[in-house]
Amino acid sequence: MPTVTEIQRRTLAILEARVDQVALLPAIVAQLSELDLNSEDAAEKIESLARSDPPLALRLMRLANEGEPGNGNIATLRDAIVQVGTKRLSGMIFALSVVKVFVANTEAQRNLWVHSIQTALAARRFAEMHSDLGIDVEEAFLAGLLHDIGRFMIFEHRPQDMAQIDEAKVADPRDLVAAEVRVCGFDHATLGYIVCERLHIPFTVCEMVRTHHFYRDQRRQIAPEVGSLVRLVQEADCLSFGLLKHRSGPTRLEVARDDWMDQTLRLGARTEVALSPEQWVKEIQRIDNDARMAASLIDIAYSDA
Repeated sequence: MPTVTEIQRRTLAILEARVDQVALLPAIVAQLSELDLNSEDAAEKIESLARSDPPLALRLMRLANEGEPGNGNIATLRDAIVQVGTKRLSGMIFALSVVKVFVANTEAQRNLWVHSIQTALAARRFAEMHSDLGIDVEEAFLAGLLHDIGRFMIFEHRPQDMAQIDEAKVADPRDLVAAEVRVCGFDHATLGYIVCERLHIPFTVCEMVRTHHFYRDQRRQIAPEVGSLVRLVQEADCLSFGLLKHRSGPTRLEVARDDWMDQTLRLGARTEVALSPEQWVKEIQRIDNDARMAASLIDIAYSDA
């Protein structure tokens, strides 16, 4: 009988060979196909779509960085679009016209997009609030958007496994990793790191993807230049877990706030921004509303049930 280690190695090798096959949503492909690249707002529209869809963001970042000396120098979506230019964007869009699409049929699948968007928006906001850390707010957004890219790969290529694991029903981020290891034999952070490294994503984002479930003592293993970014994404990750768990009712934002703060304290990523409870609710409401709008752009249902 193969050992668990051998099963992990074989499965990861199969998924690694498919890093170019991260499918897009039908709404993304349709909107890109209808886009006039000569229009003044073409770049803005592409960026808006990429900010709502991690697989598209991954493709853009790869295209921007793969021809760069040393690779991995472009760390924001806006810079990636400028670097790629109209001609290569046209080629990318043409190639996507025949690409396989991913239809998010289940609530767990839709939650993956919602969670990625929420985490990206929260990470950017925390970077603004923690300006002393010196983290570029758009790099923080990209890190939050791509932090679970490994789950996209598993959802697409191992749906029978991921059908058993829904982030909205997990009480703690650590439980998600434990469930993945139990079901799949490995976790999404390991696979996500492989994907990002192979596709020339910047080092800080690659390392963040690999270590975003390193808590407390494990953080000593994180490279110093990545530690602050990991902390921001972990806080944003916890906030999204709170929002996914508490979707309805007059006090959902207050409960999500308390749940998020409790998780960040227990995991050792406590926020240091001194805001009143009312101010925190307003911040979370803003993130929640922005995520709702971004999800609607790509036809992902933002459930309140």
